[in-house]
Amino acid sequence: MFHVILAVGFSFVYIIHSVPCVMALDQEQPIDINGSLFVKPGVGKTFRALHFPNATRTFKLRGNQTNNLFTLIEGKIQIGEGPKLHVHHNEDETFRVIRGQLQFIIGNETFCAPTGSVVYGRRGINMSFINVDSPDAYVEFLFSPSGIEHYFDEVSVVYTTVPYNASKADAVANKYGMDMFGFPNWKDIGCITPKTNDAA
Repeated sequence: MFHVILAVGFSFVYIIHSVPCVMALDQEQPIDINGSLFVKPGVGKTFRALHFPNATRTFKLRGNQTNNLFTLIEGKIQIGEGPKLHVHHNEDETFRVIRGQLQFIIGNETFCAPTGSVVYGRRGINMSFINVDSPDAYVEFLFSPSGIEHYFDEVSVVYTTVPYNASKADAVANKYGMDMFGFPNWKDIGCITPKTNDAA
């Protein structure tokens, strides 16, 4: 469809080609566009990420789709939900808080990350998070390089098996280069920012 718009006060005419936003893409997989990818809302494999009820995440992009550069995951974080204190040895993990707020431990810092925050956790550092009281918390997780999806593929089976075997889950984590410690003794610290800032 073409729209012709006369620019008042000027002697020329703008001709704009209007392209409607058509989701001509009815697939349930990322769509290849000249070697790049388009992922529609709602597309992706959902899996159990932790032992908490309804602790699910969705793979948006896996390593075999990103030349093994990164894995992209997203999901709602239930109130009271969060992983054990742990260390990644094979990948960095970046969190983007889309909605709500989470409390984080990164190294020896405990702080609050409200909506819009980005938290980068480098490999080799202790990290954990929890949703203290945010009913709509939603987070995007980027792991670089990729590979963490294979851990989630395997550990999600452990998390959905009754009774849940915590030692087996930890063993799967060790297999994929993570050290798992106990659950932190969380307390509501309010929304404070980290005390140190060494970033350039």
